[in-house]
Amino acid sequence: MTEASQHWLLEACEHGVLLLNRECQVEYINPAAERLLGVRRNDVTGGLLGRHLPAPPAEWLEAYRAALASGTWLGQPSTNGRVFDG
Repeated sequence: MTEASQHWLLEACEHGVLLLNRECQVEYINPAAERLLGVRRNDVTGGLLGRHLPAPPAEWLEAYRAALASGTWLGQPSTNGRVFDG
């Protein structure tokens, strides 16, 4: 799949997608995530995630850091029973 095709899929996806770097800076946000979170791409791209969104639950941060350390994320159950797929 070409990079252009991947970009188009992310832009057209009805689910919110955020891509973060290791410093928790927003590298990419798709239109669905903009609508869901009530933010604009130009306002959040390059900024720290925490500046634009409420603080995530501690278990999300722990799961995010573990995914960065291992390079994969297959889904983590949360304390409220929801599963976050990655």
